[in-house]
Amino acid sequence: MDVNVLINIGMITIAAVSILISVYTFYKSKDSESYSSFDGLYQDLLMVAVDKPRFVNTRYTENYETAFDDEDTRHSYEIYAYMAFNICETIIDMHNKTLMETWLPVIQNEYSLHKNWLKKPQNARKFKQKFHDFVAECLEK
Repeated sequence: MDVNVLINIGMITIAAVSILISVYTFYKSKDSESYSSFDGLYQDLLMVAVDKPRFVNTRYTENYETAFDDEDTRHSYEIYAYMAFNICETIIDMHNKTLMETWLPVIQNEYSLHKNWLKKPQNARKFKQKFHDFVAECLEK
């Protein structure tokens, strides 16, 4: 074999390995960035719950339409529940097994707190069918 052919094969092999390493690194950093982003979003949501502890208390959330004293508080709760499920839906949309292993307990907790809000037709239509399928298959069992 000619030396130039061997050099070309070597260069192509090195380039291919570099591309594979780059792709692997990209996906690993993407996972890490996704986790950090969701962690930050969820931390912001929990900070609201610190100020409004009734928003994460099932004594209130199960009957939110009558349990909250006034319309403004009820409306604030509805926005909170929407934000919580929006984060959950986004995580589910990622189709990432590692992310789901980490966040499934959080999704289950949010569902147990706010499922009555989600089941209202005016709220259910805010989410894709795929999200509702996930809820039916994984959370309502």
